[in-house]
Amino acid sequence: KSRTINKLMINEEQIFYSDSTLNVDRENLQLKNCVVFSTSINKNNEFEFIPENLSEIVSLGNAGEVKSYINHARGLIEKRVGSWIPGSFRIDGDFVKADLQLSEVNDVNPELKPEYNDFVLTLAEKEPTKCGFSTVMIVGTKDGEPTIKKLYSIDLVETPALTLAMFSKKEEMEMEEKEAGKLKTIVKSIA
Repeated sequence: KSRTINKLMINEEQIFYSDSTLNVDRENLQLKNCVVFSTSINKNNEFEFIPENLSEIVSLGNAGEVKSYINHARGLIEKRVGSWIPGSFRIDGDFVKADLQLSEVNDVNPELKPEYNDFVLTLAEKEPTKCGFSTVMIVGTKDGEPTIKKLYSIDLVETPALTLAMFSKKEEMEMEEKEAGKLKTIVKSIA
């Protein structure tokens, strides 16, 4: 048995916060607080990233336009999601977060762009843990440590190597705890 109250789901054994719309701005076609790089998650890369790499990603991301594609389809305009907003790259613990501006046009097939953006925004709202962002970069070494030389794109993929989901798991857990407290108050007032 379950029911929905103010976007909070009550389940007999668990309490879930089921709204990630805080990170989705449909009006401005933006995704906010996206996790784009991490030093604590490394599923299949040859490098063990270090804290200095966070600053390198932030500097490269804030220096100019970094595009985003679906599944690393770099160079295919119809697969372009948008561009990362310069100045929005920032360090949050062992993550780099940034804000994504979705493209308003698709030069190859303009009539599909609104549907395409709606797909990306809905995915972010309803299933942000089912995909994430993957950083396409050139990594070198200096004194035996990895160094980020160039940032090509940060793409939306189903299985990212350096992140767990679109938005920080830590952030989601803190939100769940906060909303669980509110929910208990709501449930007591209903009962």
